[in-house]
Amino acid sequence: MKNFSSILTRYFTVLALGILAAGCNVSSALRATPFKIPSERFAAIVIEVNTGKVLHQTRADAIRFPASLTKMMTMYMVFDALKQGKITKQSRIPISKLAARQPASKLALKAGSSISVDLALTAMTVKSANDVAYAVGEFISGSEAAFASAMTAKARSLGLVSTTFRNASGLPDKRQVTTARDMAK
Repeated sequence: MKNFSSILTRYFTVLALGILAAGCNVSSALRATPFKIPSERFAAIVIEVNTGKVLHQTRADAIRFPASLTKMMTMYMVFDALKQGKITKQSRIPISKLAARQPASKLALKAGSSISVDLALTAMTVKSANDVAYAVGEFISGSEAAFASAMTAKARSLGLVSTTFRNASGLPDKRQVTTARDMAK
């Protein structure tokens, strides 16, 4: 798909900026002040994107629940389907009764309605829309469970050895786990 890389970069840049909301020069900030993670509950890793050099890590391999970071892999799967020509940005994603019943944060889409792939990507990025993530899973793999299995398989192929997905949204599931290192990859 033409411009796949630029589209992927745009969405993940927006997502990363929203997640990180950090200073302009992370490596300078890390050198200038000690970076401490306040609680055992938290983990962090900062990696130089061009070299792969780890600039900082605190509990980077500790198992954590990915929550809405799960949507990064959901979007990755959408971009992969776009690249393979299985769908287009204009393809319509139907909203099932199950998708419509997902808890907030959501767009409150009605069962029987539909949303374009392009708008779905935006909704997951900006609104963290759980109903849209669920519908994406159904659309691409037939069910959210099948989609979560495909997400886990894709994670393994990318070297995310400590990540297991059980849903497309990141809603609570004790079996859905990751690490800061895997999420950074």
